[in-house]
Amino acid sequence: MGIVKIGQLRPGMVVGRDVKDCNGRLLVAAGAALTDNHIRVLKIWGVVEAEVEENAQAGETPPFPAAIDPAIAAAAADAVRARFRHADPDDAAVAELLRIADLREALRMTRTGPAKPPSATRRRSGRRRGGIRSALSLELGERRLGEIEEMLRKDVKLTTLPDVFTRINEAIMRPSSSSREIADLISRDTGLSARLLKVVNSAFYGYPSQIDSLPQAVSIVGTNQLSMLALGIDVISEFKGIPGGYINMDLFWRHSIACGIVARLIAATKNIQNTERLFVAGMLHDIGRLVVYHCLPHDALDILEKARDSEEPLCRLEAGYLGGDHAEIGGLLLQVWSLPLSLENAVRYHHQPAESPNGLEPAIVHVADVTAKALGIGSSGDQYVPTLDPAAWRLIGLSSNALEPITAQAERQLEETFHLFFDEA
Repeated sequence: MGIVKIGQLRPGMVVGRDVKDCNGRLLVAAGAALTDNHIRVLKIWGVVEAEVEENAQAGETPPFPAAIDPAIAAAAADAVRARFRHADPDDAAVAELLRIADLREALRMTRTGPAKPPSATRRRSGRRRGGIRSALSLELGERRLGEIEEMLRKDVKLTTLPDVFTRINEAIMRPSSSSREIADLISRDTGLSARLLKVVNSAFYGYPSQIDSLPQAVSIVGTNQLSMLALGIDVISEFKGIPGGYINMDLFWRHSIACGIVARLIAATKNIQNTERLFVAGMLHDIGRLVVYHCLPHDALDILEKARDSEEPLCRLEAGYLGGDHAEIGGLLLQVWSLPLSLENAVRYHHQPAESPNGLEPAIVHVADVTAKALGIGSSGDQYVPTLDPAAWRLIGLSSNALEPITAQAERQLEETFHLFFDEA
């Protein structure tokens, strides 16, 4: 018997093992000969692979369509492998991401021609102060994590979330609160209200009929889910003042939104409730970098430049320079904001999921981050795809064959979702 991707299944193949959906519902029984209708049903229910009898001829999927020029295919593969410098190509999931990234880059080059990847930062012009890097940044570990936490707690702009989210969160914590009360609280911020209605009426949810009022949105989507979306919208507004010379904020948020979408899609395959929580965790996973850009802008740029010059992973340099990487710093910020511990842990441990008391959600964000980086969508400052943690991949229990439909769906949702969160309501 052998595992065959959904796209390679053909009528007449004999199923070797029962095929079930993510909830355990039987879709096709072992021993059945597949029909076109069977394959259609499997696709509808999100099945990504099936086990079939050994004599079934699935055929190999060529790495590139025949229409792609071989020279472009080779150039695309070279560009992608430079991004995967620190990844293990022998890992099955990494190999599949490489294949998907190769094809995506080859298609892009076919449309637009070879181009240098956009830089996430711009070098400062002129000499640094006194002809040296900023005094706080050169010695490894000179600024400890505790000092950054103290700076965070003293920064009035960063220590307080908008009142509307605080009131929504407090109301949700009260058992007596109604959906009408939550809707009334949201409606006090007209910009937030308009944006939330745009989100719930978009392909992000795909509801068949229009949702035209906040009470209806709260009752259909749910109070916790809508609260998470409101948090994501509010946090974006908190960091609108980051100078463009330190990081390209459009690329930063594109990567963040892509990570959030992939995390939400992975969570859906695991039948996790409130997938919006995973979307927001993915969207905020690199927020610690914005804290560094806000509090220590000169140090941040020095670290980014060092990472580019040395080809070292950015996380490793952050830990040496700052006493902790952006994941730890992001966790500190969410702790200061008194946000749910599950959200804090998903951000804090997304590079080391095994260190979290509950590793599943950090593992999902970790895999989503690796996936978004593999696709080359946006950038939070680092150039390379992070090393995929094998334990995190095993914990999620995702088949590598699920990556192709997940990445395809994420790309379909990306542009609309990005504009929903960033265009003026």
